[in-house]
Amino acid sequence: MWSQVSFALAVLIAATDHSSAAAEEFLVQLEQYGYTRSSAAEPRDERMRSMELLVQLDTPFHNKVTIGNEVLTFSGKLTAAPEGKYRLNVRHHLAIDTGTSVVIGDGRKQQILDETSFQTTLGINLDEAIITGGMDTSTKDAAGDVKSKTRFQVKVV
Repeated sequence: MWSQVSFALAVLIAATDHSSAAAEEFLVQLEQYGYTRSSAAEPRDERMRSMELLVQLDTPFHNKVTIGNEVLTFSGKLTAAPEGKYRLNVRHHLAIDTGTSVVIGDGRKQQILDETSFQTTLGINLDEAIITGGMDTSTKDAAGDVKSKTRFQVKVV
């Protein structure tokens, strides 16, 4: 029986269109780095979040990861562009449940989310990192200046 199944699988594989198997694959990396609420004079950047996706050229991609109270989504499409470059259409969304809620009009509670997102189209070379956005903040408290910084970076390998 197994030899019949193996033969049937071999015939099925041989009859399959292999054009998708030969499609170029790339690693698309999204990284968030910076620091949060630092009172150091010269704070050091650290990796805060990172996601990598193996994608095929001209094929939409989407990934969603939930870790604790954070939901990170990353999607888009990588296409070839003139002169050996690539075009990356990318969407990113980060939602962090703050643990607090408010009562809305009909008496239900609505969770308060700290959200960050961006959508952009980039002209990009292989192994080139491009900063797609970020934010710097500075406040004063009893300890002095408190700084936060975040940057989002995309790279295609």
